[in-house]
Amino acid sequence: MSLVRKRRALIAAFVFAAAGCGSGSSKTDGSAGNGAGGGGSGSGGTTAGLGGAGGAAGSGGTAGTATAGSTGAGGIAGVTGASGNGGTGAAGSAGTGAGGAAGSVLKVISFAAPVTYGYLPQDAVTLADLNKDGKLDIASVTFDGSVSVLLGNGAGTFQQPKTFKCSADTSGAGIVAADFNNDGNPDLAVSQSRYGFGVLLGKGDGTFGGGTLGQSGYTEGGLAATDLNSDGKMDVLMAISTGYFDVSYGNGNGTFQQFPPLYSASPSIYGGFVLIDFNKDGRLDVVTAGGSVVSVALGNGDDTFGDVKHFPVDSGTTIRSVAVGDLNGDGVLDAVAPDSGGVTVNVFLGKGDGTLLAATQVACDSGPADVKIADLNLDGKADIIATSLSGSATGVLDVLPGKGDGTFESFKQFESGSAGPRAVAVADLNGDGLLDLVVANDRNGSDGSIGVLINNSH
Repeated sequence: MSLVRKRRALIAAFVFAAAGCGSGSSKTDGSAGNGAGGGGSGSGGTTAGLGGAGGAAGSGGTAGTATAGSTGAGGIAGVTGASGNGGTGAAGSAGTGAGGAAGSVLKVISFAAPVTYGYLPQDAVTLADLNKDGKLDIASVTFDGSVSVLLGNGAGTFQQPKTFKCSADTSGAGIVAADFNNDGNPDLAVSQSRYGFGVLLGKGDGTFGGGTLGQSGYTEGGLAATDLNSDGKMDVLMAISTGYFDVSYGNGNGTFQQFPPLYSASPSIYGGFVLIDFNKDGRLDVVTAGGSVVSVALGNGDDTFGDVKHFPVDSGTTIRSVAVGDLNGDGVLDAVAPDSGGVTVNVFLGKGDGTLLAATQVACDSGPADVKIADLNLDGKADIIATSLSGSATGVLDVLPGKGDGTFESFKQFESGSAGPRAVAVADLNGDGLLDLVVANDRNGSDGSIGVLINNSH
């Protein structure tokens, strides 16, 4: 198998983000995106097919969720792809491996020097096709409650940011793209600290109308969007910093029902919110992190959630984010949570039933704030990306190359573009089959940038 075909088969399995963007197909007709199945082919190889990644949220649609590829003859188990931007929708096709030849893989993870855009301090970032031209764009939350939009040129470069004011003067740690008023255009929901979340309605050309308050509530955490009750209207799930999350049911016109139901979650959620089928029973679950625990609330299958289960971290009491993915290739979802007050990330291997084994520590640079899981060098093994909020004065990201068994090599550092990298999103920005990084940089709340790192692993 050629290296190009091998890249295409492998890349479908890994795109992870709390409010990240899938690398599967994207639809704009209100239906769900579908992940494309990967899979090795040939004879005598050792690698099974990898699950397709979730499709990016289409206008009016929700993102796809991938399923695991089947095990090839003599091969390893397929890896589950992550849900795409905006929530979870139709399942991506599973990759099917035939025990194909492993082929060449890239061994050394590396990135080109970061290219920076703008000067405002950034708090959160997501990727979506905001002007419906087939190219990924960037939307980021600034510390004054506004949103910066950078339209993509399709080659890993972006236009200079345009800023749109949301409905409050403070921001939280979440942003998600979806069609909230069913007009076929992508909109943005933005976490707004003490004011809940606000909504910017898209015009379809990458510009947005005036913001409206979607729901009140004290939040510093993430958001997720999906049609949870299957009524054809997008809903928003919001982490509340007092230890709950709520479900704001959409009215289909960009507004939401008041007095949303509350569910217990991690205490003190200040980031970290993943909506995914965590135990593979066909029902959406919520994984959160905060305080000193990672928490899982399993879905009941009827747009409600059951009792939450808490799993303590091995280090730290300030957990800012959580990422979910298969770290050891057993087809079961695992979790990673950073110790933002220390120099480690916590790795939780999953049992497959929605519960987690005891956490183990993996060393990284100081102050990891946000984490993502992705296969950066196409070796079929999940890697960890962590922003280092209090590390180098110039701003760095840590990459922990995975060994494929739930353990990791020593972290490697890459510049983020400016100090204080607070959040990171992952996607293939230039169509070369390698996953690139977009970083929200905050230099002590006074200035910052969006940093774009193009993957040139070899």
